[in-house]
Amino acid sequence: GAMSISWSEATVQNNTISSITGDGIDVSSSNPVNLSYNTLTNIAESAILYGSDTDVLRNEITTSCTTGATTCAAIRNASWISGVVTSTISENSIKDVGTWVGADGNAGIFSDWVSGLYIYKNGVQNAQYAVRMIDTSNSSIAENILLSSRVNTLSLIQNNTWATANNSFTGNTFIQRAPDYPYIEMRDEVPGNWIVSGFSTFDAN
Repeated sequence: GAMSISWSEATVQNNTISSITGDGIDVSSSNPVNLSYNTLTNIAESAILYGSDTDVLRNEITTSCTTGATTCAAIRNASWISGVVTSTISENSIKDVGTWVGADGNAGIFSDWVSGLYIYKNGVQNAQYAVRMIDTSNSSIAENILLSSRVNTLSLIQNNTWATANNSFTGNTFIQRAPDYPYIEMRDEVPGNWIVSGFSTFDAN
């Protein structure tokens, strides 16, 4: 990728990253990292991969995930990050994620096997999924504007028992869904399980 941050504290601000054949910014650190006011365009894979204590604030991401990788997203957790995190994803502008409809990829904001995310006031336009969360718990998703998704605007998937629970969704705006898909997908892949009342709460979306 264009920039890799490993095992250190860092602040990355006011950079322009364009026409990258891999990932844009890859945070492989559990230390505090601030990524803000960066502009990323034409990123072949994920634009930003966040660590376990990363603030992703006010970045502008246009055209990412052009390779069609199934785990790609404009903003997603680094593959080795799991468990409790204190990362915030806030006030980012994300447009045009991927160019096709695939199994799991091309999300605006993606999380997998983490707990404690704060996703607030982001704008996501023209992604396969605006927000896709797999085995994600105890997270807050609030006041995001999510429009023109090619599949589901919000996708919640549980692959392990109780791994997706106690998330809150408040004051989000969903606009112009794909005609063949619902705005919200909630799916439990654990054999014999079912969606239970504690799965997530929705208020005034």
